[in-house]
Amino acid sequence: MMLYIVFEGDNGTGKTTQIGRVLGLLIKIFQEKQDLLKHDITIHKFHEGDTAHQVYDNWYAKVLDYARDRAVMQHRIHPEYSQNITLSDRSYYTSLVYQGRDDKIDIEYIRMVNQFAIEPDIIILLSNNDESEIYKRYCNVLPLGKVWIFNTEVNDISSTTKDIVDIILFEWLMKYRDCDLEEAFNLSEEIIEEY
Repeated sequence: MMLYIVFEGDNGTGKTTQIGRVLGLLIKIFQEKQDLLKHDITIHKFHEGDTAHQVYDNWYAKVLDYARDRAVMQHRIHPEYSQNITLSDRSYYTSLVYQGRDDKIDIEYIRMVNQFAIEPDIIILLSNNDESEIYKRYCNVLPLGKVWIFNTEVNDISSTTKDIVDIILFEWLMKYRDCDLEEAFNLSEEIIEEY
């Protein structure tokens, strides 16, 4: 079983900072709340990086190269399915935003070539400018129901970290502890208040 959480957003919105802080807080909580959560939890940070380094004149070649990049990512994450929680910087949704050019036909082509990419359970969208073109593109391609948006210009770093961990705990309790909605909500709130 794996809870796969992806951090998306433009450069400079705090993805790397938040992944590190969220990882640290999750490890601390799961260590201190073993009896309440699950004692054999493993939390894994996966930084995708870019294996697509070439500059292309041909848009299709660029899209396929980035699709290969996502396939490399998937190959590296699959052995980690024993990991209970995986935090990742970016996913194939990044390709939809950056290579999609805000064009429906282009976006559908990118979806097609990335059809076997791992689908995140939770998407954390960080933004420091709700009017930016990149933010608007993200809003157009991200799936409803999985996305949590944080304005990193408004929120301070520690409160954003706690809010993100609260969401992850809630999802964990719903999926792997068979809590009902109200129980998971109350329990995740109670835990995060201690930190």
